[in-house]
Amino acid sequence: MIAQTLITTGLGSKVAGLVEALSGGHLIIALLITMVVSIVLGCGVPPVAAYALVAIVAVPSIINMGVPPMAAHFFCFYFSIISALTPPVALGALAAAGIAEANYFKTAVQSFKLAISGFIIPYLIVFNPIMNLKVHSTFWAVGSLVAIPLALISMGADIKGAGSSTITINGVSGLKPLNYSIVPDRIETGTFIAAAAITGGEVVINRCRPEHSDSFINKLKEVGVSIEAGEGSLIIKGPDRLKSEDIKTMPYPGFPTDMQAQFMALMTIADSSSLITESIFENRFMHVAELRRLGADIKVEGSTSTVKGVKKLKGAPVMATDLRASASLVIAALAAEGTTVIDRVYHIDRGYEKIEEKLKLLGANIRRIK
Repeated sequence: MIAQTLITTGLGSKVAGLVEALSGGHLIIALLITMVVSIVLGCGVPPVAAYALVAIVAVPSIINMGVPPMAAHFFCFYFSIISALTPPVALGALAAAGIAEANYFKTAVQSFKLAISGFIIPYLIVFNPIMNLKVHSTFWAVGSLVAIPLALISMGADIKGAGSSTITINGVSGLKPLNYSIVPDRIETGTFIAAAAITGGEVVINRCRPEHSDSFINKLKEVGVSIEAGEGSLIIKGPDRLKSEDIKTMPYPGFPTDMQAQFMALMTIADSSSLITESIFENRFMHVAELRRLGADIKVEGSTSTVKGVKKLKGAPVMATDLRASASLVIAALAAEGTTVIDRVYHIDRGYEKIEEKLKLLGANIRRIK
């Protein structure tokens, strides 16, 4: 078996080291090399879905915002799974990236740290049935991620430490089916909180998990928004004018990077100046240029944007550049005078279901053109 050979000899990490060296950390080159390795190892050419994943997800989403630390290697890992590469090679890529210790490949337990929340999920789903694994990450405390190991446990998985910073997985022979209700999205909740805040409106959000949005809720209270949390609900009341406050995006439980653009939209009409620092992605200010078209006063220096609040925004044609950027433009448009036309709204559909219909129910004058 290729898998057994790679584990016992450490060849997996050597192959991954070669991928690392040849790619120079460049995302697309690393993906192409990984595909070649798949063919050399006899795993065949990756299916069409792999190319679709790169074209639809990697290029417009990851590259537009800049590649976060180690994201190229994680994406190689994703591509490895789809390509049917053996797990040791995928884990070897992480070892080469400095996320796993190479000597773990001669033992029964793989152990490493993860720095990006969205990449945690495959480790549970893909590796749970086939090998022992120990994963360290502060993201395990995120409510929506805690639900994943709990669901897998209900399916027969042997997982310990759900809700703590370390998850230990003991491989099992298989999992059984499960009926499951998806945990409400904390970022969607935060986006509707922001929409109510910027318009000075009063909104009740039902079927949400307030405890999953503590960092954003606490910051919104600081800028003058009234927020009352109930059992699975929130009552939001926006102020006459928002107060300016600084933020810095941080891993959980800090301020989420996925709410940075929406918060910036709020600060464009706040009473003073605010500093918004992005520490997760290297280029997640693509929405700044579009907010300026609406009249926002924003200056960018490196990873920090200075936002000076103006009295009013004015409607204008703008273009969405990614999922959360498009949400920020919708929020800003709600408070702008006149009509705003947002192009490339397919971005927003990746994270919000019929957002225009929900906002229309709240009194927004909004419609989808096509």
